[in-house]
Amino acid sequence: MSGRYEVRPDVLSRSAQQWRDQAARARTAGDRIADVSTAGFSPRVASAASSWAATWGGTVRTIASGADTVGEELLAAAIAYGTVDQQAHDRFDTWLDGAP
Repeated sequence: MSGRYEVRPDVLSRSAQQWRDQAARARTAGDRIADVSTAGFSPRVASAASSWAATWGGTVRTIASGADTVGEELLAAAIAYGTVDQQAHDRFDTWLDGAP
């Protein structure tokens, strides 16, 4: 790896939460689309509208699931980087304690 970038676990954690928040919003939107009322339409139009809503509701929920996955992976990365950073810090402190 090069020194051209810095990984900040706190930023990864915030980003993970933002992805999960967006996933929750998308999931709600998908549920609302899928549950839309077709009352008042003729039977033929209601059938088409119901089919459209089910398809698009499912699509939006799939997008929400993908956003959740991104959030989970970002959080896992934040935890991993934070753990390694803490271990390096602890080892350095231990080494300093024994230094002359």
